[in-house]
Amino acid sequence: MEELVHKHLPWEKTVALLTFVVALLTIVTAFLGASGILAIDLQQVILATLGFLAIESLLERLGILGNLTKELRSLKKSVAPESLSEMFFCTRRNFSIETLLDEARREIWISGITLATMVMQIATLKSKLEQGYDLRFLALTPDGIAIREGYKSCSAATAQMERPRAEIISNNLKTLQDSLTPFATQKGQLEIRTIDRIPAFGFLIADPGYATSQMRVQMYPHQVEIDEAPLFQLSKKNDQMWYRFFYAQFEKLWNEAKEFQATPLPSRT
Repeated sequence: MEELVHKHLPWEKTVALLTFVVALLTIVTAFLGASGILAIDLQQVILATLGFLAIESLLERLGILGNLTKELRSLKKSVAPESLSEMFFCTRRNFSIETLLDEARREIWISGITLATMVMQIATLKSKLEQGYDLRFLALTPDGIAIREGYKSCSAATAQMERPRAEIISNNLKTLQDSLTPFATQKGQLEIRTIDRIPAFGFLIADPGYATSQMRVQMYPHQVEIDEAPLFQLSKKNDQMWYRFFYAQFEKLWNEAKEFQATPLPSRT
């Protein structure tokens, strides 16, 4: 702060010189007035001098304020990221799914292509069900048309991978259903649905019924590994407009989806 106060502005020396001149004139004028040489009202001289000093003090404070403004702008540039995207987007590598699951208070809604990540969270999900949480899972229909078309947007996509990926989705859904159903209580609820449509986004929504709800939105870009795909997080409280938008997207997918029924995949011809 002391450095900011003592930084000299271009006109500071001029103001100091004027202050000296006015002070000198005031002393001389007061002496002449007191001696009777000049007919001057000393009260007016004093008031004029005080007014000038007040203006000089104000100019000094404006100078300090100007310095502070410049320093704040410089500080903002130094701490702000080069791109706003760095503040918004991240990837799975630097996002903690566990934290979002742990912080949920009552509801967890999840949608994705295979739900492989959720299979790895079975222990946490079991605990949530025992505590009376409501869980929703939405994945791609294992034996639908969409999964065959979807491989055109996946990296390393080949026709030979169609059935293995379908089996992965089917097995993940069965694992979730078989592992979690026994832990569903009268307080909590477990719902698993599938949709025969490639979604543009995956979702992890914690407590959609609460004002403190948090939502993670995973993007599914063209021919990009999922770990490299961008994702972002929204707060119901702080990002109201976009939270409502993506919440409505999840609701549309959920309402279009059908309840998962474990059935054998059709054999290949």
